[in-house]
Amino acid sequence: MLDKIYRVTTASNTEDNDFPGGTVAVYVGVTGDLRVDFWGEGVNIDITNLEAGMWHEMNIKKIHGDANTTVDDILVAY
Repeated sequence: MLDKIYRVTTASNTEDNDFPGGTVAVYVGVTGDLRVDFWGEGVNIDITNLEAGMWHEMNIKKIHGDANTTVDDILVAY
């Protein structure tokens, strides 16, 4: 998976973050919940207890910055 990454950026847990081209993976520095929209089927999906300190492979088009997103220190890989 790491060989697919060509760009990494930060994302907010308090504002919506759109990724029109999709993502390869998401990293969180603080364990918690993440509300996302996946490409294809899957809108407002809550991923609970997402473990901190590791890359999670997922192709998402949006991270919701609302009360349902409690993770912090988010990095997004393209």
